[in-house]
Amino acid sequence: MRILFLALDVDLSSRTGDSTHTRELVTSLSRIGNEVALVSYAPEESLRDVSTLFGGMGVSVHIPQKSGNLPTLRFCSQLAREFKPDVIYERRFSPKISGTLSKMLSVPSVVEINAMIEEELKILGKEEKGVLGLDKIKRRIRRYFLRSADGIVAVSSGIGAGLVEEYDVNPSKIHVVHNGANTDLFRPMDRSTCMKRLGLDEKMRYLCFSGSLAPWQGVEDLIPVLNNLRSEVENVRLLVVGDGELMNDLKVKSKELGIQNAVQFCGYVPYEEVPYHINSAEICVAPFNAILRNVKYGFSAIKLYEYMACGMPFVTTSVCGIEEEIEEKDVGLVVEPDSPKELETALEELLGNSQKAKEMGKRGRSLAEKEHSWISVAKRTTEILEGVAR
Repeated sequence: MRILFLALDVDLSSRTGDSTHTRELVTSLSRIGNEVALVSYAPEESLRDVSTLFGGMGVSVHIPQKSGNLPTLRFCSQLAREFKPDVIYERRFSPKISGTLSKMLSVPSVVEINAMIEEELKILGKEEKGVLGLDKIKRRIRRYFLRSADGIVAVSSGIGAGLVEEYDVNPSKIHVVHNGANTDLFRPMDRSTCMKRLGLDEKMRYLCFSGSLAPWQGVEDLIPVLNNLRSEVENVRLLVVGDGELMNDLKVKSKELGIQNAVQFCGYVPYEEVPYHINSAEICVAPFNAILRNVKYGFSAIKLYEYMACGMPFVTTSVCGIEEEIEEKDVGLVVEPDSPKELETALEELLGNSQKAKEMGKRGRSLAEKEHSWISVAKRTTEILEGVAR
């Protein structure tokens, strides 16, 4: 199948989850036999690196030289006429380009939705400001293009429900496909070998958080929790893998508590190196906080699937988006957000019961391989695309 894949708001050279998602899904779509023409963004200084991302994999990368809807539409229209896609797939909440191309060229279109934009902006403190009703006009345009799409891929059932409730999208067009993990890259590894590779003290027992240091990640709860755990569990330390706006605050907090030597802030770590950090730990953690209670329609956190793929037991909170599956499949422990004592108790439980933790990790790896690999995501996505292209 020939897929014109539009990821027009994604910088392929960046370190974000959006970039990871796009690169992994496109790679996997190609690996299972699709031909993909990817239109995305990259700064000029990164163009050469981006052009080699998918070398020899049935993926061609196209970067528009001019910004704006009309120049982008012309660019994509010309590419579509040359590429002759069977379907157009756009990763965007306002799918104007794919919607317009679909009408112009009589090619079906599918839209991927990763979050309800109004919720995301509210959490980021960047709510859309209406100017003479401009916000209402934007909403009507979104509604038109979302309703006009031949299919919609939502990364959570909550987002699917939100599209029906907020934009009156036909439920029969909506398909829920959760995010995934690269199960070849993120895999169980020998802990001692990983610790030696990273220069970590093998006498220590590490917890690991991987991800952006954003307010809703809940990492600020981990520092005092670690401080308390140290009086109960000998040699426990924390790896913080990632960067973000809270980095300095977290460093200050750990220093105030006198545990700066027990918290290793790794900063940005290349994607390919993250599995070594995860596998150096005994327990992983994703302590999303109550800010995400405002996310009415849910989300799908990639880090949880990467923890599973590495065969790591983990503790997360009941606003993680897949808490029911975690508890049903018994691959991790779920606690209430903003409850440091519950978080501490859960971590202490797993640190004190290595057999339970090991069995959780094995179940998590099995679940990731069967249902949450990017290959699985690509297969389900391809089935949807084939359905609308018939």
